[in-house]
Amino acid sequence: MVDICERPMDDDEDVDCPICHAMFSLSALRVHLAAHLEELALFVLPCHMEDNSQDVGSDKAEGAAGKRLVSHASSSENGLPPLDFEKTLTSTSHSQNSEIFSTFLQSTMEFERKHMEDWVLTSDQTEPPDDRDNKGAITPLYEASMYRNQGQSDEAEELGVQSELLLRETLQLREKVLGKEHPDTLRSMNNLADLFESQGKYDIAEPLYHEILQLREKILGKEHPQTLASIYNLANLFENQGKYNIAEPLYYEILQLREKILGKEHPDTLRSMNNLASLFQSQGKYNAAELLYRETLQLTEKVLGKEHPDTLISMHNLANLFESQGKYDTAEPLCRETLQLTEKVLGKEHPNTLRSMYNLANLFRSQGKYDAAEPLCRETLQLTEKVLGKEHPDTLISMHNLANLFESQGKYDAAEPLCRETLQLTEKVLGKEHPDTLISMHNLANLFESQGKYDAAEPLCRETLQLTEKVLGKEHPDTLASMNNLANLFRSQGKYDAAEPLYRETLQLRRKVLGKEHPETLISMNNLAGLFESQGKYDAAEPLYRETLQLRRKVLGKEHPETLISINNLAGLFKNQGKYDAAELLYREILQLTEKVLGKEHPQTLASISNLADLLETRTRKELLNTR
Repeated sequence: MVDICERPMDDDEDVDCPICHAMFSLSALRVHLAAHLEELALFVLPCHMEDNSQDVGSDKAEGAAGKRLVSHASSSENGLPPLDFEKTLTSTSHSQNSEIFSTFLQSTMEFERKHMEDWVLTSDQTEPPDDRDNKGAITPLYEASMYRNQGQSDEAEELGVQSELLLRETLQLREKVLGKEHPDTLRSMNNLADLFESQGKYDIAEPLYHEILQLREKILGKEHPQTLASIYNLANLFENQGKYNIAEPLYYEILQLREKILGKEHPDTLRSMNNLASLFQSQGKYNAAELLYRETLQLTEKVLGKEHPDTLISMHNLANLFESQGKYDTAEPLCRETLQLTEKVLGKEHPNTLRSMYNLANLFRSQGKYDAAEPLCRETLQLTEKVLGKEHPDTLISMHNLANLFESQGKYDAAEPLCRETLQLTEKVLGKEHPDTLISMHNLANLFESQGKYDAAEPLCRETLQLTEKVLGKEHPDTLASMNNLANLFRSQGKYDAAEPLYRETLQLRRKVLGKEHPETLISMNNLAGLFESQGKYDAAEPLYRETLQLRRKVLGKEHPETLISINNLAGLFKNQGKYDAAELLYREILQLTEKVLGKEHPQTLASISNLADLLETRTRKELLNTR
């Protein structure tokens, strides 16, 4: 590369690309290296981990106990295959990678500076890959960069900074040479916007995505694939920000256009169906999500076959929805089948197989099958660390999931060091203000609260809320979850005067942002009612508990675990009010439903038995006192 830069050469002279070893004329090599330059920048982008879970309720207060990191392979559309240069780099020994990477970055930048302004792109020259509907053009194995796989996060962070500089420089050069509206310039703008989104810098990414969409629609037309990709990127950004009402019409538009242009059964159309179904699930519109997920799975299996990776993703998504609905008996066989087929098709150690293992383990945890969940969680963590490295985001997810399982079992001494390590590594890899770091901070604070370590939990809760609001905005669902969690902590400490305004504000904002019937809004209603009960304000608590129960039966169904929590909470209120007959009816109903839905040995079933027994004992004791 240095030799190419230093010696005089004719534009027609053939030159080897030092990365993929393809032959090009000098003028064509300049174009080719521009693509390599940009893809190298993308190569070191961090993976974005999604938190797609809901606040989970305890016997009374809801929201603090279950915010957990999850990984869904289907959360974005399929990525591009890796470029040949990735295979070249990864086939080199680890000891050589750092030197090759650094040398190439420096020499490529030097080459671009010396030669890029001298050429004009022609139609027969090699184009870099199109930016499809995926955040970055790297497959899941390369989402976290080779340095993170080797545990070299300082080098990864340095290359992350270099990545932004490279993307900015490529955009600047392309805009100068090719013009603002050239497709390659727009592609560079898109990749820079992707970087900002992956860093959680939504305010910077959003105007860039808007501008790209506007220019592509002007130049390429409304129905061009790259225009549709831009609509998707913008819709996905809005969804990540919790702006579901803005994202939904965009997802509808993409689906409508793809169906018109490509047909109902085209893989891209099916992916659009999946994305809209996923949005419905995020909005708590489970019935609409289920219909669309079922149709997507049916068509994907028909078009691509039972064992195609896209079909397996559709199976996973449907199973995940069933779990969200509390339909564990339906979810489990689908989870098992997905894992079995994924392992058969992709192998035991493939990242998608490891995610399937996690999903099954998480389902076992939701069912209270801790003895089945723990060995699967441990195996997933062991394999993920082996395949992807200690600091890979998927490894951090696996670490947290095992910690979360320990917490559910009351094994706090085992959970705490794992939570601390996860937070430490996430902050090291992704930075202090990254959304995933904030989730890890929340998880540790929640563990402290579960242990009664309020002095340790409160400053962490406050810091998490402050940073989440700064990074994501006042009305983002994660910010509202942080507000809810701090209010829960205040309530646990008996600081009712501090908890009440925070609960009220969270409820007001969730109604505004998510809607009156969203599951998280119902959690806020329940929590406020629980606070009123704790304060002895039974007349204020009862109508709120009743409304929450009514809406949960309507939205989630009679047998959903959160509906059962509402029945339990109303029964507990009746007991505190001395309405023993009304309380007994509800306690018997919840015991019957809990045993049916969760099984005889589930912790909630055992809690229901205990609650009923305690009620009967309390009533008997009262009756004995009255007869004296």
